[in-house]
Amino acid sequence: SILKTDGTNPLAGAVLRLETTGGTLIDEWTSATTAHVINDLQVGTYVVKEVSAPSGYMVGENQTVQVTKDNTTTVTFANTLTSVRIIKTDGTNPLAGAKLQILNSSNDVVKEWTTDATGTAVFTGLPVGTYTIKEVEAPEGYVLIETGRQFTITNNAATPDITIVNSSTKVLINKIDSTTNKPVAGATLEIRDASGNQVASWVSDGTEHEILSLP
Repeated sequence: SILKTDGTNPLAGAVLRLETTGGTLIDEWTSATTAHVINDLQVGTYVVKEVSAPSGYMVGENQTVQVTKDNTTTVTFANTLTSVRIIKTDGTNPLAGAKLQILNSSNDVVKEWTTDATGTAVFTGLPVGTYTIKEVEAPEGYVLIETGRQFTITNNAATPDITIVNSSTKVLINKIDSTTNKPVAGATLEIRDASGNQVASWVSDGTEHEILSLP
């Protein structure tokens, strides 16, 4: 008897084959929530192969079965869920506060989340297909990524980790003479937000001053 599981519970919908070690087909069936029983097998060695996995699962590895005389051989054949890990960073460190979506090939949103302090999210059980990661909101002080990132889920190979990097917002300010248009050193400047709070302050030195990560 052969039972397909998810590691814990019976799993329906997998197409399985029993073959001799020489590749001769003995039986083919679709798994249900009860074990599939094959009677009157000759003593010998057989191979259980998974032809296709249920949606959201990886195809299981082949299993060898030894059939002996006057004994019932029971095989449990487990599948693991498909999985993808998505990592959000600033190029060096994990990045919290990004709102992201995963869209399927029909442009439907299948997952949506906001990154936490780890910047990492893992999604399991996505069906085979091509998906797009879309950034809906960038973290404060970072530039929104407007181009989607595609990835593919297959049921026979692990999906590589996907790292998405945001760039800081950047402002360049140069203090110049209104008459000569030449850079001016020694001027004290500041930037305040809409509430009047100071967010940056510096003294000009005749070169462009760079301010990163302004909200």
